[in-house]
Amino acid sequence: MTNVAMMDTPILVKLLSRFSGAFFARADQAVPRPAKGALCAAQITHPEQKANCMKDMVEDITEHEARTTPFLKTLDDQHSRIASHTLSAWDGDTLDKINGNLDAAEVILLEIADTAGANGFTGLGAAAQACADEVLAHLEGPDADLAICPGEIIYHMDLFVAQCRDILHPQG
Repeated sequence: MTNVAMMDTPILVKLLSRFSGAFFARADQAVPRPAKGALCAAQITHPEQKANCMKDMVEDITEHEARTTPFLKTLDDQHSRIASHTLSAWDGDTLDKINGNLDAAEVILLEIADTAGANGFTGLGAAAQACADEVLAHLEGPDADLAICPGEIIYHMDLFVAQCRDILHPQG
């Protein structure tokens, strides 16, 4: 015996509702939209809810890209300048050339450390801060008056520049 209320409901919905006891919306019923970020798309089974969730995810990605794109453009310039200052410090033959280039690189590193976290790159910000701290320790340390550029600083700056390059050009 068929239930009259189920007569205009598609057959698959009838079968599923009998076995699972779940609520299935009909085409003429409004589908509630989950709160933004409340559920991931994998947890949503209703097609309209999934579409709404996916739309929210695209909006979130678009907002993230709009926020990070200026940072990435700036990072592209900054990492090149850091590399240039690092090489100039390594090749420097006077105290002023070495320490001046290290100081200039430190200023750029601190700029990155201040902005990276707010743009979703906390690891990059921490690496920039670590490099800046290392440079500052050298510039304020006992060897600051010697015309030398420590190899450890060059090594860590090189790793940092490579990390920037990986973020800017993830494919290679």
